[in-house]
Amino acid sequence: MLVIGLFLAAVRHGGAADTRIALTPELISRWIADLGSDSRAVRSAAEAALIAQGSAVIEMLPGESNLDPSIRESLDRIIRTIEQTETASALLPRQVQLPGRSLVECRDAIWKETGNRVGLPENRLPDLTQSPPQEPMSFWQSIDWIEAHSGNQYRGKSISTGPSESGSPVPVHLQGPFRVQLLDHSIRRSPDGRRLLGIKLRIESEPRLRPLFLMAAVDGWQATLGEQVLLPFTPGARRELSADRTGETEVSYDFLIPDQTVNGKLSLKGEVDQTLSARTVQVTFSDLQAHLPLVRRRGQVSLSLLSIRMQDQQTWTRLALAFPESRGLFESYRSSLLSPELSLIRQDGSIIKALETSQIQEDPDGNILEVRFGTANLRNTRLTAQIPTAISTQTVRFAFSDITQE
Repeated sequence: MLVIGLFLAAVRHGGAADTRIALTPELISRWIADLGSDSRAVRSAAEAALIAQGSAVIEMLPGESNLDPSIRESLDRIIRTIEQTETASALLPRQVQLPGRSLVECRDAIWKETGNRVGLPENRLPDLTQSPPQEPMSFWQSIDWIEAHSGNQYRGKSISTGPSESGSPVPVHLQGPFRVQLLDHSIRRSPDGRRLLGIKLRIESEPRLRPLFLMAAVDGWQATLGEQVLLPFTPGARRELSADRTGETEVSYDFLIPDQTVNGKLSLKGEVDQTLSARTVQVTFSDLQAHLPLVRRRGQVSLSLLSIRMQDQQTWTRLALAFPESRGLFESYRSSLLSPELSLIRQDGSIIKALETSQIQEDPDGNILEVRFGTANLRNTRLTAQIPTAISTQTVRFAFSDITQE
């Protein structure tokens, strides 16, 4: 554990980058063999060398079948350390210096400097109305600045024409790689005549991250109107919501306004728990004629190719997906959020996408999928899966104050 601690300290101080070298299967094999050495110094050096290479080394690790249990234990520890370190790094907000008033140039700089792809429509949008500041900004600060100085809005990982839905600036709270927008704070009457304040939030992550689902509890929110602290309309309410394809999640709660309360400025604070994937891992089955099942493990994820069936010029593949260290991720609808993107890739590089993916068995530790492809010719073909991994849950806190309430 001392070696891991020293490595994490080096990463925090920027020392890890200098230790990465060109990886080869032979080098990986030598380090893995050293993990089984009788010498503690040799084992520690091999472990530190593997950790220092980051996520690239995970893709090159062998399967579990022929490994000594002590080596497998060391590799599990190495994988956990790499993913914990890289997840922590991924959750740091990325900085960008906007180069000028051109929206296209700003988009390109954001992608290059933060790793976040931002879409633009084919028709040209208005450029910025003034030159951006010289100092670097976080990704969300740059998006907010572009919205405020171009008349455009950011939605669904793209910048499009037009102002926000409400027609006026939306209150925003930024925390690291997250943005929380206060979409609605309107007053209405319930069917029994009570006054309600409806609060609606939108939670977004930087596009390079993949939000999966969000947990929100109304008892963790506090709304104040003027001097009056408002009680929730449904005390104890909790919601678990899946992110949509754009990575956005919207959640709303109602609060009771006592009849004697005079409308004043609104203050709101609270938190939500966002579960997300910090990166995507690729798993490849190169020999589809091999004896099945085949198992591939990459970090938190294990994917097994159970069977292949061909009929009527189509192929059905059955796979088992599991995250052994993340028990509970496969409950309820969460399974669909974790489903891999599967493709068949020919030797010439052509790609055959899956026509249909069906979940045929669900378990707290994983699920079994059946995937249909529109071909029965698997010669010189490999199966690849893009799977979300480095999964963690982050508490996103927000605070809005002095919001004018009409």
